Amino acid sequence: MRRYIWSFVALSLLSALVYAFLKKPFLDKKVPILDQISIQIGESAAAFTNRYPFTQIQKQPAGLNFYKIDPDDEQPKRKVMLQVKHGSHSFDVSSVLSISGTEDLDFPREGLSDFDISASIPPANNVMHDDARKYFLNLLKVIQTAGWQRVIYSADARLIAKDAFNETLKDSSFAGNLSVDYQPTLAEWMGLKEMTRWRFYADGVYLSVYFFRDADHLDLAKPGAYLLSLTFSNAESNFRSNFEQKDWPRARELWPELAKEFQADRKKAEAKAQAAGLKIDTTYQDPPMPPVQRP
Repeated sequence: MRRYIWSFVALSLLSALVYAFLKKPFLDKKVPILDQISIQIGESAAAFTNRYPFTQIQKQPAGLNFYKIDPDDEQPKRKVMLQVKHGSHSFDVSSVLSISGTEDLDFPREGLSDFDISASIPPANNVMHDDARKYFLNLLKVIQTAGWQRVIYSADARLIAKDAFNETLKDSSFAGNLSVDYQPTLAEWMGLKEMTRWRFYADGVYLSVYFFRDADHLDLAKPGAYLLSLTFSNAESNFRSNFEQKDWPRARELWPELAKEFQADRKKAEAKAQAAGLKIDTTYQDPPMPPVQRP
């Protein structure tokens, strides 16, 4: 299925970017980092760096520019408060360790079209697992309360919250279709694999929220260590990810046929789910296609 292919491509790209960052340090601005930072998907890189002159910048020959704010580089274990500005869907994230925005020069009108955020669950490296569970679920509720809607992959069954969670525990390939409306128990939380995603959409922006945990500290009687990640992307880049890069110029032309494939796959998946006694959330609707961008 296409989303798995692109997940592999995305992970490969992420590995390449991490290697590039290690081999070629960001430009050092030597300006103190503020305690509170705000991001807005689609903001121009110039506006962002003017507001935050301590931003570290790396420009790649391939046309991808990266803009990073890393408080931990300035002072070990330092964190900042992040304001995600998105109109009525704005919300805050505390204990943020790093902020990275991406600019694709092939699509200059999109500005900083993607952001990757890393944050800790306080107290860092010393949090009881149930407290980590409650903290993470509370963040998801904050996002939901701000008007972000659940996203289910277009080819997957629209399972109700509890069934979606149970299927994810049994088969991690279903991860990414979860609903905030089901709150896992501590035992279920510990059964989740790393990078199990809750996906959201609000007014032209997609958001994925997931966590990492230290596999060497899983004893429920002792503290664990967790890291949170939030990734944002605009609707246009999310739409393009359904296609190979060579087909991006024809994406809208190719979309109707691909949409039929997704609909057929979902119909089969839902029939199979219902035959197994699972319930379908018939109220769920996929996010709209992004509007055509004018020159």
